[in-house]
Amino acid sequence: IAAPALGLALAHGVDDDRTHHTAGVRKKRTPVIAAQLTDHADVVIFLDDDCEIAPDFIRAVQRLASQESHLLAWGPVVEHRSRWTRRLHRLAHLGAFHDPRRLVDGPCDHVTSAVFGCCFAVRRLAALRVGFDARRSGYALGEDLDFFRRLAIAHPGQTIARFVRYLYAHHRKDGADRADPYRRGLAKGAFLSWLARRYGRNNPATGLHFAVALLAAASGQGHEPADWRGVLAGITGPVGGNKAKAKNSAKLPE
Repeated sequence: IAAPALGLALAHGVDDDRTHHTAGVRKKRTPVIAAQLTDHADVVIFLDDDCEIAPDFIRAVQRLASQESHLLAWGPVVEHRSRWTRRLHRLAHLGAFHDPRRLVDGPCDHVTSAVFGCCFAVRRLAALRVGFDARRSGYALGEDLDFFRRLAIAHPGQTIARFVRYLYAHHRKDGADRADPYRRGLAKGAFLSWLARRYGRNNPATGLHFAVALLAAASGQGHEPADWRGVLAGITGPVGGNKAKAKNSAKLPE
């Protein structure tokens, strides 16, 4: 949806994790920001179909983009975690596995290196230079975290994003992979394995960090508990994890 008068474009579509095909907006994020439909826009807003936003959301993004020229992206906090859960993430996700989105407990105004992928705004040209890796699964936030890490690498020493309290969004989390602990485990195991290979290869402590992160994922604790059997099946990596997911989709454990 293009809004030339606002300098914005809104990309709203179906998550391919829910429909199990590649027509969702996640598979088209880079083509969306490269399309003529959005070439007028300074900012593109990405919104999953199971995410609801406040009526003033787009106007608020317009103000932020105008007033905060030093930032590249903005988004709301869409997940609420208890102090115990945040402490678990802080202790278990070290090195390549660190994710600042796991450490916020609710709406806040806070600079960050990554915002939630289900609902965020980003400067179009900056996003176009970096692009999205559509091979990553949407559920485990792999594509989104990878995008923001590469965006930060492309702008060293710069604060790239901010959580904004008055940007309101409600994420219903309708994705099929969220509904079953075993499938969550498959996605999380593959995601952690991919993080280790892509961002932890040059850190000698990555093996230890990987083991700790796997134990945390298999513990059955956290915001979306996973089945430990799924976590183990998923650690073969992004490709192997997806194969395991397809293989087990028709015969999940009771």
